[in-house]
Amino acid sequence: MHLAGFSGRRCVLLAAALFLCCTGALAGELALETLHRSDLDLDRVIERTDGSFGLLRGGRIEALGSDRALTLLRESQEGQTLFLSEGGSWIGVATHREAAAGLAPTASFRLLDAAGDPAWEIGPTEDVAYAISRQGAVVGMTLNLHVPDRNALRFYTDGGRLAAEVPVPGLLGGRFDADGAIFFAVSASEGLWAFDPVGTERWAIPEVRLFDAAPGGRFVAAIAGDELVTIRDEAVSA
Repeated sequence: MHLAGFSGRRCVLLAAALFLCCTGALAGELALETLHRSDLDLDRVIERTDGSFGLLRGGRIEALGSDRALTLLRESQEGQTLFLSEGGSWIGVATHREAAAGLAPTASFRLLDAAGDPAWEIGPTEDVAYAISRQGAVVGMTLNLHVPDRNALRFYTDGGRLAAEVPVPGLLGGRFDADGAIFFAVSASEGLWAFDPVGTERWAIPEVRLFDAAPGGRFVAAIAGDELVTIRDEAVSA
C-alpha cells in the first residue's frame, strides 16, 4: 500500500477532483439528460449490468430502462428494509424484529438474485443494515447509536455462511467498491477501514469520514483530518 498526503486550503477542491477521477466522471465530455422525475426521494441509483438503472426509493426497487420505462422489481412490506447491490443484480430484504424498519436488528435477511429468487436466508442477527457486492457477497452492520462501541461488521459468503465478525467501534456505515473487491467501513472513532470480501483487514487510515474509491479499490482518495490522502493498494487483484 502506498499512502500520500496533501494539506492546505485547497484540500477540499483537490478532494472533489480526485473523487470525480475515481469514478471516471472526467473521462470524457459531460452530457446532462433528465431520465426521470419523481416526488419520491432517491435513496440509491445504480447502473445495472444490463445497462438499465436500479432505483431504490420509498421502499421500492425499480429498473429504469433505456426507453425510460420503469419496472417494479421489489416492494418492501411493513417492518422491512430493501438493499440494492453494486451492479443492481442482487436485492437484500431485511425483516426487522420490531416495527421500526431500519432501526431494529433483523429477524431475518434474504438475498434475492436477479430473477427475484431466494439465494439464501439467515435468521436473527444484530445487523440493522447491509451492503451487497456485485458478486453477491454480503456485509451486515450493527449500528447501535446508544452503545457505539458494540458496533461490528459481519461478512457473509455463499449460502449465508458467516465468514468473519469484526468489531468496529463507532461504525457509521460502509460499502463495497463498484467491482466488489474491497469493502470500506467508516467509523467515527477509528476512521476508514478496508477489508476483502471475507473480512480480512487490508489497511486502516484514522480520522477519515469522506472518501471515494476507483472500481476495484486499488485507488482511494480520502479526507483525513485536515489532509487529503490518496491510497494505492497494488496488492488488490485487477
